[in-house]
Amino acid sequence: MSYLIYTDSNNLEKTIQTEMIRIPRNLNGIYNLHNLKEGDSIYFLDFENLKIYGPATSGPYRVMEEKNPKYGPFNGFGNVKRHYYYKSIKIECSGMYKLGAPIREVGIDPEKIEFYLHPEKELNILEKLKLVNREKVSIVISISVSGTNVKAAVVEINKGTSINNFTFKINDSILGILDRKKKIGENFLLSGRAEEFQNTLKDIGKLIYENILRNMGFEKIFKNGGYTIDFAGDNSICEIPFEISYKDSFLFENNIIAYRGEAEQKQETAGIERVLILADPSGKYKGAYSEGVELFDFFSKKGIAADIFSRSLSKDMLTEYFWNYDIVHFSGHCEMKNSSPAWDIGKALFTADDIFSGGGLPHLVFSNACGNTLMLGLNLLKAGIKNVIATRWKIPDCNISDFVLNFYTMLLNNMEIGYAFNKAILESYMKGNVIPLAFVFLGESRMLYEK
Repeated sequence: MSYLIYTDSNNLEKTIQTEMIRIPRNLNGIYNLHNLKEGDSIYFLDFENLKIYGPATSGPYRVMEEKNPKYGPFNGFGNVKRHYYYKSIKIECSGMYKLGAPIREVGIDPEKIEFYLHPEKELNILEKLKLVNREKVSIVISISVSGTNVKAAVVEINKGTSINNFTFKINDSILGILDRKKKIGENFLLSGRAEEFQNTLKDIGKLIYENILRNMGFEKIFKNGGYTIDFAGDNSICEIPFEISYKDSFLFENNIIAYRGEAEQKQETAGIERVLILADPSGKYKGAYSEGVELFDFFSKKGIAADIFSRSLSKDMLTEYFWNYDIVHFSGHCEMKNSSPAWDIGKALFTADDIFSGGGLPHLVFSNACGNTLMLGLNLLKAGIKNVIATRWKIPDCNISDFVLNFYTMLLNNMEIGYAFNKAILESYMKGNVIPLAFVFLGESRMLYEK
């Protein structure tokens, strides 16, 4: 038999830590823990982020009655924390998958409370959890382009390591055609013509696949998916939008894409204690300001110290602030400074050259700017930032908080940052929001961020 317990993110975390389910007495008629037998499977529906987790296992434990417990978990729905009588049972959580599956993909209606899971529904849930948590095959692609000559080394790690080298020629007009189509797509994006923008991305993606990736035997990556792909090389390679390579689907739809640039990233975990939010410090964009306010509320509710600046800053002030935060999120205007993209912070333009390199820098910088901040992101990597999310295209001033908050929610739910970013992009794309496709992920995609 299998069962489903409703809970929120905080109490799900406590359930896993304590290996206990605790239900208030007023819900005993719905969640009758006495029905659980040894070996039964237990799944959890997190109604905050609409995902299902599991399976935990019921052991040979009796149901306990508790009076006024001081600490969680408090499972169920409604006002579960303000009761006096509870029933609880110990469970085994070691077999639970780390990543949850979206409930819309497993046929669960969050408005319809159910305790017992039909075997067919459980099978569907288990298959989705296995798919979400499947081990990704790691591929590193080191590529260089000189004129019409392309050299690439592809390292695949999958139950062993294989290295393949490729040398081939491309048409001497291909890079110029890509640049022209990128400008056309950018104009569509700025004018709100989403369908034309998407179609232009497909045209760009087909050119990249046919002229570059097809020569490297990448058909299986589009067909099978499940790869974590790191592109390495000089800055010119990062300017090619490999993530939108297209063959029946975009490359990002079934794989995790990251650009390492020329920086070497090795760190695996990062702690999050303080976040700095720069919300339109130039005072020009209402959408950017609204995003910053929503982010401030989001992190505050998560128990993370957040500071928000929506006023003009001097360059030396921001240089000093960079050393005091684990995440810096910029939402605002971007301009060029000496042929390099820079944040407009009101009193000055801020570039990667303005930070002190070395230890103590933020682990993550998220640059949601109206202009192309790809080169700014690559320079931040060189300066020592482990992860950067930058804009590849000029984007209109609008509130894209759904995408941004979805990314940070998954990041704080112990998902690898590359997975969280690509998943947030994909979910936005599936909902018809194409603006997040303008963002690109730089750095170490396997980093885990912990509160």
